Amino acid sequence: MKKIYIYIFLFFCFGSLEAQNILKAKEILNTSDFVNTITSNKDLGVYSIDSETILKLIKSSKKEYHVIYSFTTWCGPCREYLPTLLNYVEKNNIELYILIIEKDNSKKLYTSKEFFDKMKNFNKPIYCITSGKSKNPKKKYFEFVESIVPNHKEFGLSLNVLINNKGEVLYASTYNESKEEIIATLNQRISNKK
Repeated sequence: MKKIYIYIFLFFCFGSLEAQNILKAKEILNTSDFVNTITSNKDLGVYSIDSETILKLIKSSKKEYHVIYSFTTWCGPCREYLPTLLNYVEKNNIELYILIIEKDNSKKLYTSKEFFDKMKNFNKPIYCITSGKSKNPKKKYFEFVESIVPNHKEFGLSLNVLINNKGEVLYASTYNESKEEIIATLNQRISNKK
């Protein structure tokens, strides 16, 4: 009988520890309230997003240019390019939306949030695609990209999508481009519009 109590005790102890490492994305209920929240750096958590909501956020922002960047912690090129992108958007006053390609309400989403929490001077919310026909995060991501950039086929993770404050896509990177080529193209597209 004592063994049963010990097993039950261990189950609750380790079960509760495991539950602490699962993260559920928060919902964005009102885009204008959310823009005020992130502008004042009040609540920089992980938020559920879909293509319609991200375009509403872009159109309600005061910044002229926006980059949507897809990311996952297990993607080496994503992690390698991130500091370059963060530096670039800060220098050029561009709003950055980081899409985490992980399942909502999961340990991997928690790990992704931890990754960003450990970064110095990172003070932006991150987003998780929670809507879509598929339950698979990667398929949801492909659906999301298709809705933002129709017929864009040469992309993978570490995608950069440059959008102006009218919601017009100015550029979408491909998996064939180096980080230097991506930054050069972002510069070119922004300077062409000024």
